[in-house]
Amino acid sequence: MSAVIKGSGVVWSTGGITFTAGIVSSTNASLPQSASFQRTSEKTEIKDNGGIIRTQVFHGFKKSLSITVVPSHASTVAGARSSMDAHCLTPGTTITVVDDSGTLLDASYNLISSRQNRSVDGVATVDLELEQGDESNDLTTAVS
Repeated sequence: MSAVIKGSGVVWSTGGITFTAGIVSSTNASLPQSASFQRTSEKTEIKDNGGIIRTQVFHGFKKSLSITVVPSHASTVAGARSSMDAHCLTPGTTITVVDDSGTLLDASYNLISSRQNRSVDGVATVDLELEQGDESNDLTTAVS
């Protein structure tokens, strides 16, 4: 989508979010429709003997990415159906994401869930929920 931006510079649209591992094949294309990025942590609160919170400890930092895509194929509806099924991978699959509008999203993530969405009068979509550690540690490497 082309856009003319005047006034203040803004990031427009989902940009160039692509998958470079996990969901990649010649027939497994998708059109990103939305993306939501979040950083979270666990929190432990420490109270004094009067019950007043005196300290908060933040730990277990994570990056979470939710992406909605329209599975597609260059030339056939049957190919788009295959692409849709191929986007519903097993949880735990490593998916690498690259974003051409910045480096914050760029990482390998663990697939937490994938969900197909269909409606009577709309295009079919797939929602992907992805997570990764946010402490310079790679949580996507399998341990044997």
